[in-house]
Amino acid sequence: MSLSTAVTTTITTTETVKLPPKQMVMLRKKLTLGAELHLQEKVAKAAKAKAAAEVRALREVIGVEGLAFEGFTVKNVTSLRDYFDKQKFVELGGSIETYNNAVVKKPGTAYERITAPGDKQGED
Repeated sequence: MSLSTAVTTTITTTETVKLPPKQMVMLRKKLTLGAELHLQEKVAKAAKAKAAAEVRALREVIGVEGLAFEGFTVKNVTSLRDYFDKQKFVELGGSIETYNNAVVKKPGTAYERITAPGDKQGED
């Protein structure tokens, strides 16, 4: 494997833009609304997880893997997923170069990341 002399970098710049008062008010309202909705979503997810844990405990006390009750269904879903182990691939005789040549990068869906004051950086 040879080392490459090319380096790819991304440069970001900070630019100050003056907004008209009307746009500032609109932006502030939308960002505040987004922060409030994000907080509500976090609270709802935590409450949902707590309720699911309590239902799991009840299901385990009953001693079943799944049940149906008044239109609700409860089922213990186990998770098993496949993933590619790059290190094991090399141990089995594959080369990193072959792996890197086979990797295809596809663009994902673009979205707006909004971080409210006081939030951890990059938390979604």
